[in-house]
Amino acid sequence: FFPVIKGIPLLCVETFLDYGKFLTIHLPDYSGRKDALLSKFGGLLRQVVNKNRRTRESFTREWRMYKHEKDKTWDAGDAAMLDRFL
Repeated sequence: FFPVIKGIPLLCVETFLDYGKFLTIHLPDYSGRKDALLSKFGGLLRQVVNKNRRTRESFTREWRMYKHEKDKTWDAGDAAMLDRFL
């Protein structure tokens, strides 16, 4: 199960740990689900958290660096994308 925050599904395997407070509010059986997952897949989850650490740090840095309301890239046309690239 993955939380959807402001319309964005957060699909990292370990997201259910990061957003425990949110999920507790919106998913009545969150605690039971969390305990079951940790019991059954605790070792795998530790590996995943470790493996995803660098990727998460990179995206965190990106979200801090850019003003996503102002710095638009993906809605630019071909010419604007080429201009930004060059």
